[in-house]
Amino acid sequence: PAEYALLEFLVLRRGRIASKPELLDHLYAGDAQGSANAVEVFVHQLRRKLKTAGHDHVIETRRGHGYLIH
Repeated sequence: PAEYALLEFLVLRRGRIASKPELLDHLYAGDAQGSANAVEVFVHQLRRKLKTAGHDHVIETRRGHGYLIH
């Protein structure tokens, strides 16, 4: 569910960078239980699944800024 929510968030904001704090807020609804590492894990898992489905390089990392989908 968290991976799907992250992917949905990025797709709905296609072309715009989503920062880790924005993603954490979306995933955990302001609850303090999430960490920036959780976002990285979810992005890694999504990339692996998307690559298996034939969609390489869908999620782009902008170092120091966040993630985006074109």
